[in-house]
Amino acid sequence: MISIAVIINDNFYKKVIGSSISFTSIFGATEILNHHSDIFSIVKPGIVNIKINGGNEDIHYFIFDGLISFLNNNEATIVTTKLFDLDIADEKEKSILINKLRNENIANYENIIKKINDI
Repeated sequence: MISIAVIINDNFYKKVIGSSISFTSIFGATEILNHHSDIFSIVKPGIVNIKINGGNEDIHYFIFDGLISFLNNNEATIVTTKLFDLDIADEKEKSILINKLRNENIANYENIIKKINDI
């Protein structure tokens, strides 16, 4: 299992235990599993998906920027300046995020919007 800490602007947000982290890095779609080699990766705007409870549940965040580190076979840290917790957002909040994606012309925003609507 992976111990995952989420930090926003130097403030601790949440810590969870998960089995994988999926996100879009500067190299494309990336997934980190338990016992992955050490990695530091720049996160592109998009959805970070964390599998918990043996992979039976997902946590979904939209991150505008950031860094993910994975060290010591099972410790991950997600650091960002802007995070949107898609699992607790209502339809109005998701609509605001979608409009922001369109207005800021985030790359691949149409696919991101589809994923947000599917959550």
